[in-house]
Parts: sequence; C-alpha cells; structure tokens
Amino acid sequence: MLPARLLLLLLLSTTLAACGYQLRGVQNGNIELAIASVYLTGGEQDAVLLALLKRRLQQSGVVEVAADNLADVSLSLGSISRSRRVLSVNNSAKVSEFELYYSVSYRISMPDGTSTQRSASARRDLIFNESQVLAKAEEEQRLYNEMRGDVVNTILRVLRRAGSSA
Repeated sequence: MLPARLLLLLLLSTTLAACGYQLRGVQNGNIELAIASVYLTGGEQDAVLLALLKRRLQQSGVVEVAADNLADVSLSLGSISRSRRVLSVNNSAKVSEFELYYSVSYRISMPDGTSTQRSASARRDLIFNESQVLAKAEEEQRLYNEMRGDVVNTILRVLRRAGSSA
C-alpha cells in the first residue's frame, strides 16, 4: 500500500511540475511590473517601509529615477499611521487582546497627467499576556513588519495595474 501511495504522490508532483504551474504575476516572490522606472517621494516617516519598498521595486527590475519627467510612474507616499487599540479585557479588567493597524496613503501619477489617490492598510490581532511583556513587544514589532510587507505588496499590485494600463 505504501509504494502505491508513494508512486501516486510522485506521479502527481511530476505532472504538476511538468505543466509549468506558477502563480500569475509572481516570479520568485517578486511581482512583475510593466514599468521600467519610478520617481519615489515621501515615506520619511517610516524608514523601514521606504527601504522595503525600494528593495522590492529594485527586485522587480524597476529603476528609481531622480526626476518626475524621467519616470514611467510617479509614486508619492503620504501619511503613514500605525495604531493599537484594545479588543478585549479579561475578568480582572486587564487587556488580553489588541488590534494592530497600519496604513499608508499614496498617490500614483502617470506621465499623461492622470493621478490616483489610494491607501493601503493591514490589521493584525495580538493576544497580550502581561507575564510575557518582552516577548509580546517583539511579537508586536514582528507583526508591524509583516503589515509593512503586506502594504508594500498592495502598492506593487496597484503599480502593476497602473503600468499595464499606460
């Protein structure tokens, strides 16, 4: 029975690999963009987000240019906010769960003069335990980093659509 299952698993994995299956628009974790250059402004409020966005643009083959008139697309990062609110308390009226929120507003401008104002946001829940304060602080920071990655992916997907419609 075991060799039959192993053979079936091998046959299915070979078939899937042979058909060339891959997620649309994603190659090696990078989002393929239809633009070659971008003029990037703003984002100084969150250096980690700005560095992540620049790195992901570079990995996608997009060059950051120094002037707006040289770019295929102009991306201007606006307000960046992060917050934490209490979701629940325990029976002794102490916080037991937080909701973390991260949001970025941005504007995409095309060379033809059209522009779109958008925002990208992410939310996460954090179960809090006061006996593990340091561990929970590290977990909170990790969750904010994950949310930054989600926001950058959202911005890149919007750029992909904007670049393909140009």
